[in-house]
Order: sequence, then C-alpha cells, then structure tokens
Amino acid sequence: MKSYIVLFLMFISFFSCDRDNGSKLTDESGVSLKLAQLRVEEYQNVKYNLFFDIPSLKHEEIKAKVEITLDLLSKQDIIIDFKADPESVSSIKIDGEKIKYKIENEHIIIPSKCVNIGNNAIKIEFLAPSLSLNRSAEYLYTLLVPDRARTLFPCFDQPNIKALYTLSLNIPDGWEAVSNSKVVSHNGNRIEFAETEPLSTYLFSFVAGKLNKETVTIEGREISLYHRESAPEKVAQIGDIMGQVISSLNWLEEYTDIKYPFSKYDLIILPGFQYGGMEHTGATLYSDKKMFLGKNPTINEKLSRCMLIAHETAHMWFGDFVTMNWFNDVWTKEVFANYFGSLIVAPQFPEINHDLNFLQSYAPSAYSEDRTSGCNAIQQPLDNLQDAGLIYGQTIYTKSPIVMNMLVEMIGEDAFKKGIREYLSTYAYGNATWDDLISILDRLTPLDLTTWSNTWIKEKGMATLESSFNGSKLIMSQSDKFNRDIIWSQKVKSFAVDANHNFTPFTIEFDSKVDTLELSNNIKYIIPNIDGRAYGFFKLDTLTSSYIMDNLSTFSDEVTRGALLITLYENLLNGTISPKAFIASMNNYLLREDNELLFSQALGYAKSCFFLIDGESSEKSGFENTLWRIYNSEDKINFKTIVLRTYYGISKSANSVINCFKIWDSGVEISEYDAINMSYELSISMEKIYDYIISKQRSRLTNVDKIREYDFISPALSPSQVVRDSVFNSLLLAKNREIEPYASTALYYLNHPLRAVKSIHYVRRGLDVLEEVKHTGDIFFPTSWTRSLLRGHKSKEVNDIVNSFFVDNKNYSPMLESKLRQQTFFLEFANR
Repeated sequence: MKSYIVLFLMFISFFSCDRDNGSKLTDESGVSLKLAQLRVEEYQNVKYNLFFDIPSLKHEEIKAKVEITLDLLSKQDIIIDFKADPESVSSIKIDGEKIKYKIENEHIIIPSKCVNIGNNAIKIEFLAPSLSLNRSAEYLYTLLVPDRARTLFPCFDQPNIKALYTLSLNIPDGWEAVSNSKVVSHNGNRIEFAETEPLSTYLFSFVAGKLNKETVTIEGREISLYHRESAPEKVAQIGDIMGQVISSLNWLEEYTDIKYPFSKYDLIILPGFQYGGMEHTGATLYSDKKMFLGKNPTINEKLSRCMLIAHETAHMWFGDFVTMNWFNDVWTKEVFANYFGSLIVAPQFPEINHDLNFLQSYAPSAYSEDRTSGCNAIQQPLDNLQDAGLIYGQTIYTKSPIVMNMLVEMIGEDAFKKGIREYLSTYAYGNATWDDLISILDRLTPLDLTTWSNTWIKEKGMATLESSFNGSKLIMSQSDKFNRDIIWSQKVKSFAVDANHNFTPFTIEFDSKVDTLELSNNIKYIIPNIDGRAYGFFKLDTLTSSYIMDNLSTFSDEVTRGALLITLYENLLNGTISPKAFIASMNNYLLREDNELLFSQALGYAKSCFFLIDGESSEKSGFENTLWRIYNSEDKINFKTIVLRTYYGISKSANSVINCFKIWDSGVEISEYDAINMSYELSISMEKIYDYIISKQRSRLTNVDKIREYDFISPALSPSQVVRDSVFNSLLLAKNREIEPYASTALYYLNHPLRAVKSIHYVRRGLDVLEEVKHTGDIFFPTSWTRSLLRGHKSKEVNDIVNSFFVDNKNYSPMLESKLRQQTFFLEFANR
C-alpha cells in the first residue's frame, strides 16, 4: 500500500502547478534565440491589456496590471519575460484564480498544469520597474527598444511575436498622455486608448506629463505634436516640422503603394531624449535639440532635421509594418529608413546636390567604424536579445545605405521598387529577414545576389584599393586586412591624369582581386572613386596625394570634391599623409570653397586633424587665423555659424580665447545652443572667471529643462579638482546616468583635452563600469560613454591603461569589446 501512495504522490507532483518543464529555456537571463524560437512556434494570437497608475511624485511607485491572452498550441509551461525584482509581482491569476509560479533569471514561469491548450488569459499585478520609464518631475516616457519592454511589464519580449495592445492610464492633474493608438475615453484622470495594430514589443509606447499639444490638419491628415518648448521662435517651427512629416508620408505612400498602415501619426519632442528619434507608431519620439533649431541654422541642421523626420516616418513601413524577425537583422529597418530618407528629403531641398548629401551623410560615418580594429559586419550573429543593443552602430546606419545603393544600381530602380512592394505586401504586419528580401529580388534579376550579399552584408571591414603602373598598363588591386579570400565586387570610377593635366575618366569593375587597364605611357596620377559610389580605403601614393591636396578646389564637380575630401582624410588616418600637410591643405581649400556642404565637411576634417598635432605649430595657428578671417569675412557670411562652432571648439591661443569670450559675452550674434557650448569651452579655457561665465549663462536660460541640463553639466567644468572628482564619482552610479545625453556631455568635459593630464585617473574606472553602463543604459550609451571618456586623451599613459584593460579582461564580451575598440582608434593613432 505504501508503494501505491508514493506513486500517487509522484503523479500529483508531476502534474501540479509547481511543475517546471521550461528550466532549460530559463537557465540564462535575457531572451535567448532558443527560447524565442520555441515561443514563436507555440504562442499565437497574443494580446496585452495594460494599466499603469502614474503618481504625481517621481519617487512614488507605479502600480500596474497586465492581462496577457494567447493561444497555446501544446501543453507546456508559459515563459514570460520580466526583468524586475521578483517581489514586484504581487499576484498572477488564470481564469480568476491565483496560481503558483516561479521567477528565475528574469522569467516568470507559469507551469503547464495551470494552462490550457488553446486560449489562456493571464492576469498579473505588479509594480512597474523604473529602468525604462525615463521619469522626470513633470513627465515620463517609455523607450523599450530593443529588449526593454520586459523591464516595464511582463511580456514575450521578442520582435517576431507581434501583439495587439490596449492601454489605460491614470495620470496626475494637468498632465497629457499619448500612446500608439487614439484616445477612446478620457474621464477625469483616467485615459483609455484604442486597440493597436499588431506591434512588436519594442514599439509599444506611452508618454505622459505636462506637455503642450498642437494639432493640425494638412491635406486631410490630422497630426498632433506634443512638446515642452517655451521659446516663441522655436514653437514657430512646428508648422515646418508638420509639413515635413506630411511630405514624408505622401512620398512613402506613393513609392510603396500602401497607405499609411497605422491609425495615427503623432509626435512628441522631448528634452534629454537619448536618440535623435524613435519610431513608435502613433507616438514617435524626437529630441528637442534635433527638432527645434537655433538662430541662423546651418544647411546641415536643416537637412538633418528633415532627414530625421523622413527616417522615422520610413520606419512606419520598414520596421513597424514589416519588422525584422530577430535583431540580428535590425539593420534591415535602418537601411531602408536611411536609404529612403535620403530620397524623401531631396524634393524638399531642390537647391541641394543630393548625390553629394548622400555621400557626406553616410560614407564618413561608415569609415569611422570600418577603419578600426573593432569593425563588424552589417549583419551580426545574436544569441540573446540582452546583447541586441550592441549591434547598433554606424555600420548598420551608414554603411548599409551605401551598400543598398550598390544593390539598386545592380538590379535597376524599377526592379528594386517592384521587389520592395512585393516584400511589404507579402509580410504585411508580420516579420521578415534580409534573406527573404534577397529571395524576392533574386527573381527579378539574372545576377547572383546571394554571393554579393554574403560579402557585403555578412563580412566585416572593407577592401584596400591601390593603383600602380607597369609601362602603359594600369594595375588596380584590392586586398583585405583580415586576409580573407573574398572579393568586394564593385565599380570604381576614376580619373587618369597625364603630365599635361589632361583627365581621362575610366571605370574598373572588380570581380577579382586585380584588374588591369591599358592607358597612355605618360599617366602621372590615378585619382580614384571620383563619384564616391565605391567603398573602401583608396590608398594614395605620395605624388597623387600631394597633387590632390594642391588642386582640390579646381575639380569642378562637387561630388568629386566631396569624395576626394574623404579619400584624403582616410589617407591621413592611415598614415600616408601627415597631419601638418593635411591641415595646411585644408587652410587653403576652405578659403576657396563656396559650397556649404563641402565647406562644412572640410571644416570637420580640419578640426579633427588639429587635435592630432602635438604642441604648438604654425599649421595649427594658421588654422585658427583662417577661421577668424572667414568668420569676419563678408564673402562667406552664410558660413559664420559653422565657422564659429569650430573656432570656439579648437581655440587655445590667448587671442582666440579672448575673441570667443567677447562674442559669447555680448550674446548678440549667437544662438542659445552656441552660447551654452561656448560657455562650457570658455569656463575651461578661462578658469579664473569660471563662476562669472557659468552664472551669466545660467541667468540667460528661461526654459526649466534647459536649466536642469545646465545645472547637471556645469559642475563638470569646475576648476576645482575636488568638484570634478565628485562629479565623476557620481556618474559611476547608474541613478545619476538616467539622462544619458547629460551624463555623456559631463563625462566629456571631465576628460576635455585641456584637462587630459588631470583626468587620467578617470579612465580605468570609467572602463571598469562599461558592462554596467551597457546593462543599465540604452542602445547607444556604451558608445557615447567610451567616446566621452577617451576622445580627449592621446597620451601613452592612457593608451597603456586601455591596453592593460584588454589584457585584464580576456573573457570580455566580444561585442562590447568591439564597441570599445571602435573608440580607441584616435588614441592608437596618437601612439603609433
């Protein structure tokens, strides 16, 4: 009899609600690929009904509820993601009855005995964690990309489980609220929103706070804009912003042949926002610094704002309507947003050379990562979504549009457009991979797109391309710094220049590592990539680089000048051109260039080169003098703003600092943005009057958010080492890094080039918290943290500190190490 009792108890235990048959899938935190694959196969028709009770005081907890409904295809544990203190979950019910559950490694496990094959409704009461709520005293906003929905509410936090959401909020008196869908009920402090279209978890969003609301109807579309700006000249820009949104929507509807696929397009402009923008459907978030332009905005600022709007609007189709299946393909939404964004902007700025703008927008940033030892492929492997944030970078944002442009040229614009339309209609409100798109496009062309894709999308780095002569035979070769047996297939358009300065254009189509071409015997120079459409490091010989630097302004085509600027700069950073020769060349070129885009590009390169030259030199003082001359010139009056920003960023001589101080102190000719940044630089250069500078600039500010930002950053500029050390120590605590742009700016000024010697002791400690920064911060924060920590340094001592960090952390996360190595390039350059 006893044996039967034991067997019975074993049977009951096996089928009780405490049974856990999902332990292998919850052995690790985050959302593993294995767990995600199981759930996408077994969990269907997911819906979330959410409620958050938002108190008026920031420190008070937010009580929340979620009802998750889903259809389960087989009897098994339900594994829900929730990265929070287990004690924050107060109860879980199924069919109205409380159940027992487990929480381990950031997962809530609902035992199989407690669920049904078919429909299940799981009600969870919890306290909402604060990590992704971005709470300030007067507003809060959610930001859940890539895997942070699980830090806000229990969910299946993976892009390929799309769900329907309904949301209810209790908000304080005087607050507004906006979410993905329209408001269906607003009774007192209670707001209820309509059910959304199918969304991935990272796209769910709401914003609540003391916000100004502007609603317009243009061409039959009603759009609301929420903001906290008070300056009349900035609020006056809302009409332009709304117009650019409408233009973007119209362009995309025509190109894709699909009407805007969501119920509304509202936007919220926020101070201290971590990104330029974030494409939540119906509640797209934007940074106030990107959207509200200052006095006398540059053409780059105007283009940048329009491009940002076009980028986020393109995401509504590419990323939101059709979403990548897994975050290894997150680049597929970014490449379309940037590629189509450039096309959308073009008709809004007919006076701009948009081939030049495309080149400048993407190539320099792409090279900034691809030239480093931390470079990565466009498509990267990803085993767990907790590392998805490390996939983001310039490679997926700026190299991919260059590669996409190659693809369009290969197959033709008509075939590409046809393929895009088929892609969107096939995967509407669903998920797709890059290979799904390639499969569609492959049917529209005789070319082998798979092989091309395997090189350009799935391999890291770029080719080095060189030219040489053997009699009349030109030999152009490509090599790979990682010694892989791959061919970077592409067209390279170049000039052959003879002794009489006659130019002969020619094109080489690379389908092997070496290609040859017969030219005349008196060719002296080969000037590569004159249309900027090829991609790689175009290594110049000494004679050719000198010829280009001496004659850059004489090339009539603007795109050619832009491409050659990039080629010269990359040769500078690869050691084939000296910094002094480069900056001397830019001194002459800047006086002759009238195109604002090219002028700005050359200015940025010259500023970068300025900091590569040690000590005082005639070239550096010459650059300062050139900037001051241009700033005061009537010939280049449109360039005053961009020249001033470079001037106050590099001015180190006594005369230059005094010039900057006089401009700032009068405050007449400059925008608030420039006045603030000048006060930062001047308070370091003129330590003795730090108190005067900071006090006067703060008194000029009227917006409460701007004051809060200034008060956060200004102590990092203090002449007192004790105060600066205190600021740095505070940044080591996650709670003091919540507003990431403020934290990054403060960290940079702590490590400013003028204080590099006094801030060396910050470097190792700043590196030691990088993993924590990654875990507590948003996707771009590890990069901005390391950049701010290191870019003011170039000493051997700091280089040794970084190298010792790598030695001491041999088992460091490879993806995080890659991010760090991308930011050590200039430090390594200075210590070659």
